[in-house]
Amino acid sequence: TLTSTTKAGVGFLGNVAFVRIGASFYLKGNQRFWATSVGSMPKAALKALGGQWIRMPGNQVKQLAGTFGAFSNPSRLATSLLGSSGSKRLRFGPATKVGRTPVDTIRASDGVLYVARNGAPVPVQVTGTGKSAGSFRFGYPKTMTIKAPAGAKTLAQVEKAAAAG
Repeated sequence: TLTSTTKAGVGFLGNVAFVRIGASFYLKGNQRFWATSVGSMPKAALKALGGQWIRMPGNQVKQLAGTFGAFSNPSRLATSLLGSSGSKRLRFGPATKVGRTPVDTIRASDGVLYVARNGAPVPVQVTGTGKSAGSFRFGYPKTMTIKAPAGAKTLAQVEKAAAAG
């Protein structure tokens, strides 16, 4: 699960979970996510979308994989956040906690990356400063089995159900 408090760089606010299996891409966002990511949509459709797994249309999979791909690949995430050209100066900050999770702090000129100290060194939170102000918080299940979400609907199915009342 990814929680965003800024639209900078990703174009949405709110909470979203995502799964990509082969050529299929599934999203489950709260109403705030859908309202800030898809533009104008009737309130009934936004309500119906909130918390529902949505199987995204095939023509959007490549774009979605580009948008969310860095969040599921720690190497790409670090490169996109902290730069690959070496132009951003990195420094380690103090060990701290994000929520209850002990983390190491890596500071760049435009933000901070918090990495889990225990277990796998996965990103826990990214906090931007300046024009990148805001934060992303990552949530990981204890164990992970990746499979297509049960009961996923298409956007068209949700919009049709919402219009029917």
